[in-house]
Amino acid sequence: MMKKRTLYGWLMLIVAGFLTGCSQETQVTEITGNADTKVQQVRFYVSSGHIEDAPLTRDVPPVSGGGTTTFPGTCQVDRIALLTFKRQVDTDNPFLFDQANSVAFDEDGKISTTNNSMELLAYPSETSSYQKQAKGKITKQKGYEYKVIALGYNIKREDNYPTGNNSFDERSCFQIVAGDGRGIDESTSLSEVKLKLIPLSYSDISSELAGTITDQITGAWLRTPELFFANCSIAGDEDGIIQFADTKEITGVLKRGVAQVNLNITDVHGAASSVRHVCQFSFLADVLNTEVRLENYDCFLQPSAPLGANEGYIGRFTALNGEGTCEEINPEIISFTVYVLPTVTSLRIRYKTSGRWHSLNNYFDSDIAVTSKSDGNQATGIIDPEGGGKTFYLRRNHRYTINGTGKQIAKNDQ
Repeated sequence: MMKKRTLYGWLMLIVAGFLTGCSQETQVTEITGNADTKVQQVRFYVSSGHIEDAPLTRDVPPVSGGGTTTFPGTCQVDRIALLTFKRQVDTDNPFLFDQANSVAFDEDGKISTTNNSMELLAYPSETSSYQKQAKGKITKQKGYEYKVIALGYNIKREDNYPTGNNSFDERSCFQIVAGDGRGIDESTSLSEVKLKLIPLSYSDISSELAGTITDQITGAWLRTPELFFANCSIAGDEDGIIQFADTKEITGVLKRGVAQVNLNITDVHGAASSVRHVCQFSFLADVLNTEVRLENYDCFLQPSAPLGANEGYIGRFTALNGEGTCEEINPEIISFTVYVLPTVTSLRIRYKTSGRWHSLNNYFDSDIAVTSKSDGNQATGIIDPEGGGKTFYLRRNHRYTINGTGKQIAKNDQ
């Protein structure tokens, strides 16, 4: 039996951030080599503070930023992938992938997990402005100029849900590919390189919820890494082109390219009657982008390829996270922390109730919404009142927390 209802009256809090980075003091780095090749150090910094949005009078799309007050954040980056591109000097040729100065990939475009010297270890920073830093080196050839980008992620990310999958490697969630979707090689230009997320099966979370109700869901699960990105440059020169003769330090500040969404439901079993309880619970969204170009940080303003019919899926909603067991759902609270590429989307929960009699075993979809834009607890800037309070604008490097209760869910049972 399937019931649908809309969940109103959520307490929502936004803590939003846009990291612009900080300039470093000009440093001269040690250069080794000869007349034709030079080895030069590259230094990366990772920061994670958030900036609270100024009050807004209307909703804004994901491309907008704002705010001036910084709040502490966290950063779980432990690896930084170095990708270098080069071209001959005095030409307008595209910058092409330089495999010798970049991380290694397998044939599918996944970052290699073995013998990868250009995958750098991120460690606590020596400066209070940043939480992490990393050091690497590139070898420059005379007659060429370079561009360097970096991608940060966590190879031992901890996640409470789904049960039994608490630690995973974020490298398994994405590929680095060319414009045609194939793995990159030395004929691939920087302007066409993109990161592509890898959909999983919703049955990984709950085979019952995925298999019993086929309407309105794609049947996919999209797990997005907490991605950080940087364009590198010579200190004091922000054009990003690194010359053979340059001796100043090459630096890059990695900034978060995704939105963080926290969903906290207390008194989960309050969504059910006294003779039944909530057995399985999933968090879903209807528009999730799966690709982003990596030419510069602004590419994260407009990711593309929403998961859907082009990948052979039907339905609208895709799982972000969930719990497919009964006994592992704590009666006090269930919490999901997920990351998404910027999007304009609707959010929904799907759950099963279970009781002593088969007739009490029902499945429900509940939309996440707010009652009006004048609600004092509403997160200004992410709800679209004219869309019925169900449209969320999720922006890069912003954090959104949604709090609700099982009793609120039950109260709105239709």
